[in-house]
Amino acid sequence: MRATLTRYERASARQDYAQLCDKVLARSLVARLSRVGLPCQQALRMGLGSLQAPKLQVLKIKVTGPRALALVRSSAANQPTATDTIELFQDGGDWRISALAGSGPQSPQPTRPGD
Repeated sequence: MRATLTRYERASARQDYAQLCDKVLARSLVARLSRVGLPCQQALRMGLGSLQAPKLQVLKIKVTGPRALALVRSSAANQPTATDTIELFQDGGDWRISALAGSGPQSPQPTRPGD
């Protein structure tokens, strides 16, 4: 799951929206974007396109079965630092981001070693 968050950070920095839509975000999130009339790559370009040098620091992770909440600190050039919760789901053995940011229903507790 940390690998998914790292892929998210790196693909965001490269503005690789295809990678984000195809390999990082959960199909359910991509489908929600489509239902409101925004193709995934277009929505990400609108939301992330102006970010320069984005960074993501994982503070805590709480895993409950196929679901995980990651407390993260995000930053980018000329942007205020934010602390958010990213929700992930296990999808076919891979962890995918199902909610990009927001205050989650509960604060994640420290992760187990190796997560």
